Amino acid sequence: MPDIKSFNGIRYNLDKIENLADVVTQPYDQITDRMERGYKEKSAYNFVRLVLTKYAEGHDRQKEYADAKRFYDDW
Repeated sequence: MPDIKSFNGIRYNLDKIENLADVVTQPYDQITDRMERGYKEKSAYNFVRLVLTKYAEGHDRQKEYADAKRFYDDW
């Protein structure tokens, strides 16, 4: 029998976020470079900072994940 476990959901702290529209995004695979810049300008807490950390070609994938974790931990 499979071992199924629940996980805790993540919520934005509404004391820090005035408008949820400033922190939500399109699905990550639909976000253009221009959209990404716009999302980042809207809020330091925008979800795009977790799901779309881009580097130049030949980037280190582990650095992407480490940077996303750093943003999450800082929030």
